[in-house]
Amino acid sequence: MKTQNMKSKNHSSRLKFIFHFISLFFLMNFLSSCGSADVKTDEAKKIVEGLLTDLKNENYDRVDDYFTSSFNQSENMEAKVQKFIRLLDTTGPIQSFEFVSEEKKYDDTSGYNQLSLIYKVKCSRTTLKETFIVVSDEGKLGIIFYNLENLEE
Repeated sequence: MKTQNMKSKNHSSRLKFIFHFISLFFLMNFLSSCGSADVKTDEAKKIVEGLLTDLKNENYDRVDDYFTSSFNQSENMEAKVQKFIRLLDTTGPIQSFEFVSEEKKYDDTSGYNQLSLIYKVKCSRTTLKETFIVVSDEGKLGIIFYNLENLEE
């Protein structure tokens, strides 16, 4: 009987060890996939310029692809498309866009490395300064913040 209890305790100890090891593995994996990944400028510019090109061509089918999952959860695709259509009605169609500047920083609050990209966007009725913040979210780069303002020339 003692032998069986000892085997049972050893088996239980091994299971606990394996469980803790697997839990630690998943925790490390999760933490490494969080927003701490560095954002590469070239890859971030491809995302932003892809969005601007689609908006210029009035192609709204892939709008959600450019944004992070958390951004998409806060605003569905239909709402984003309606905003872009209203923006088009106000500013006129995009004629051209050009990269202006970038700034990298780490946001302590969100825990993300952020890359802020600023573009000058020439529309038929006005010129805009558009700011995009790109982060790595769940291992995928995406826009987490988007702002625009009139650019005085």
